[in-house]
Amino acid sequence: MKTCRARFSARAIGDCRLPIADCRLALTPARSRAVAESAHFSRSTGRGGKRSTGRGSKAGWIMLELITAMIVLALIATLLVTTQNQHRRALAHLADSRAAAYLAEHVLLDLQMGRAMPTSQPDGPVSLRVLDGPAPSPQQTWVAVTAKVNASQEQLMGLVPTSAARQLEQAP
Repeated sequence: MKTCRARFSARAIGDCRLPIADCRLALTPARSRAVAESAHFSRSTGRGGKRSTGRGSKAGWIMLELITAMIVLALIATLLVTTQNQHRRALAHLADSRAAAYLAEHVLLDLQMGRAMPTSQPDGPVSLRVLDGPAPSPQQTWVAVTAKVNASQEQLMGLVPTSAARQLEQAP
């Protein structure tokens, strides 16, 4: 005859030594719950004597964790691609802004040196406007140079010789 060898709980005094058939009947309700939760009364899986806790297979949990990990990786990849596209667009806008500022500086410098302004610019359209306002000397006039490259527009203001400003006013 086999006897039960399950421990009741941490507070129990010893092992159950009753016959297996009588073991549950002899226990108090609190002790029977502890014994039922122990390894002795759990269901056997039939796989080499290993016993499961009665909660089902762990393969389902592993698959759920795998799917969750794949979803998290897909979200991270999406965020990285979105961030990279925004970074690329910001770099292109910054490059256009620098090119427009460079173009406006060159046109203003040409006017300050007394050179004629080119009629067409390869980078983009340039507009000039004579500004009203007191100049430091009668030989100089304030002008605003606006250059546009793609979607970026830069404006510079500076002093140019009055003769260059008159040529701007006479130009169509």
